[in-house]
Amino acid sequence: MAKKSVLSEKYLFLALHQRKSLSVGDGGLLCTDNDKIAEKVFRLRSFGHEELSYNYRMTEFAGALGQCGLANIEKQNEVRRENAVHLASKLKSNPKVKVRLARQNEKGVYHAILMDILDSWKSSKDDILNLQADGIPIRETWSPLHQHPHFNPKTEPARGLPWKHPQYDGKMRNVIYSKLNLPIVNKHCPQKTLEIYVHPPCNKKNLNQLIDWFERTN
Repeated sequence: MAKKSVLSEKYLFLALHQRKSLSVGDGGLLCTDNDKIAEKVFRLRSFGHEELSYNYRMTEFAGALGQCGLANIEKQNEVRRENAVHLASKLKSNPKVKVRLARQNEKGVYHAILMDILDSWKSSKDDILNLQADGIPIRETWSPLHQHPHFNPKTEPARGLPWKHPQYDGKMRNVIYSKLNLPIVNKHCPQKTLEIYVHPPCNKKNLNQLIDWFERTN
């Protein structure tokens, strides 16, 4: 996966969280073609170096999980794509949601399928709770990042805040993130986009439960 992704980029980060397409439970990978950066990262991950270091290392067990995952990822990605196309085709004319698929000439891997909530769906919150009670893994997407508590702490943490550091003179210095006006973000989320997980062992039978619900409640 990393070899396919690095290309000419200086840095590439791959998340390996438990909900990602390739998972080892948590953590991630940093890929770089910059030898100095690679050496520095190696120092930072190895506790005991004279430079500040954090002991951030993947365990051997996690590495083994990652290797097994790589062997199956193409097959699992194809299952996700098939599930996404199946859901989109069955809900194509539904007045409540619109399923997002990859654009032309793109290839999605769908660790989750996104669905836009259309204006005609007036009781979406209650309906979502009912769907969850029936065991369907659907929910509203995360709040936008600029509204996350990490960017809007009530008290400044001991490590400080990067955008308030004396050496930082960028345009985000001392900005209150929660008050940013981001019209495209506000148009699509929060509370306007759903996500449903379609990774194996999810199959068409499971998806048909959701499809049947939408058809019954039109």
